Amino acid sequence: MIESLGRGADTRNKINAAIRSIEKTGSKLSIAAVAKEAGVSNATIHNNYGDLAEKIRSKLGKDVRKIRDEKSKLL
Repeated sequence: MIESLGRGADTRNKINAAIRSIEKTGSKLSIAAVAKEAGVSNATIHNNYGDLAEKIRSKLGKDVRKIRDEKSKLL
């Protein structure tokens, strides 16, 4: 019998699968779309899986860290 990876790892896998599924179908990628596909709330992605939220944003060209760093360099 295969043991569960744990709730957190299972949710992370669902979110990653949702990202791949949305990209494959060509649907509009967003945190809300990924959350709906994965069966979790937007807040779950934002609060518990910040790295995945950042991954989604970077695919949208909204990489927050990159934008912040570029603005810091200009200052």
